[in-house]
Amino acid sequence: MINMDTIKKFVEKSIPGMYILPLEIGKHMMQDVENNVLNESSEVCELLAKNPELQQGYIAITFSKRLQLL
Repeated sequence: MINMDTIKKFVEKSIPGMYILPLEIGKHMMQDVENNVLNESSEVCELLAKNPELQQGYIAITFSKRLQLL
């Protein structure tokens, strides 16, 4: 089964030194499914803005059960 951890390990192996920030919104799967997409987007933007590793810019790759894109 492919999950976020599998993808993270693949990227780390393929591109050594790559900074990866896995984000999980909600405490469990049901809460994540029930969350409002706009609230989730705001929360993610806030987390990214506060992360010192990303202050000079970043390239985002997203995976979501809702097929959302960043």
